[in-house]
Amino acid sequence: AGVMCIEDCLKLVCLRAKLVQEHDGCRGVMYAVRSTSEEVQQEITNSKLSEYLSIAAINGVKSTVISGSAAAITPLLEKAKWSHRQLKVNNAFHSPLMKRIETDFRNALDQVQFSVPSILFLSTVTGKCIETEITTVTYWINHMLLPVQFMSAINCVHKLNVTNFVEIGADTTLCTLTRSILHSANTTTSMQVVSGLKLDDTVLTTKSTKPVEIRRYPLMRTPPHRLLQSVDREGFSGQTVFKSYVHNGILDEWMRDHVVHGDIVCPGVSLLEISCAAAAYVQSFTTCLLYTSDAADDMQ
Repeated sequence: AGVMCIEDCLKLVCLRAKLVQEHDGCRGVMYAVRSTSEEVQQEITNSKLSEYLSIAAINGVKSTVISGSAAAITPLLEKAKWSHRQLKVNNAFHSPLMKRIETDFRNALDQVQFSVPSILFLSTVTGKCIETEITTVTYWINHMLLPVQFMSAINCVHKLNVTNFVEIGADTTLCTLTRSILHSANTTTSMQVVSGLKLDDTVLTTKSTKPVEIRRYPLMRTPPHRLLQSVDREGFSGQTVFKSYVHNGILDEWMRDHVVHGDIVCPGVSLLEISCAAAAYVQSFTTCLLYTSDAADDMQ
């Protein structure tokens, strides 16, 4: 968007990471909790520990992230009894603890030449489109300290009739959150899957022609079974979900011999085969153990 040059951008990214890692005061924990931001904020206010913890992100109607010191967050979670999941981080990002590095980071920001965005720019600091606000040092300090307004940002971009979303990263967390937000808003928007689409290679061209080896992440592997067509990881629970859609190709190739009077009769052994394939995919084991409960006939 031309807000800053790439050199300044890289310097700020590296400096902020360095400051966070070197300052022990930034150490903390982050939790995703199943509650509204209003309920969470009320509990934080009642705890009288707002200088040690805060809301770090609002990812959905009942998907909120809190961040701060472990000593402050642990009793809050015990009292509120929210369903929660700890994030795999060592620092309390977007919390009051980040104020420890504010002065050093502000000094670096003072040296940067900012420009008004050359294209439409949606901010997750404000949850709306911005222009001149992004050219101030205060904005970038807030970018580090204030909650990420992800839900507001997605709702805003939806009002702009945007239907294609591309997540650049190792996982599908943000795409999963986006689907959840649009579904909660009772929209009928269909998100376009970018996998398999032809990209314009010219926009990816750089000065370097040396090939770079890219790490292969677990969820980038080929689905483990013909009847497990898509693999998604839920943003809140972290569970891996396999999905399959019965269509003519599946019917003709796999189930044509199992259609009796118009109904598909699925043999039980095929369900076990699918379960084994899914388990092996997640655990990266070549063999998986299936066992039954003594109290019931359920197969796990």
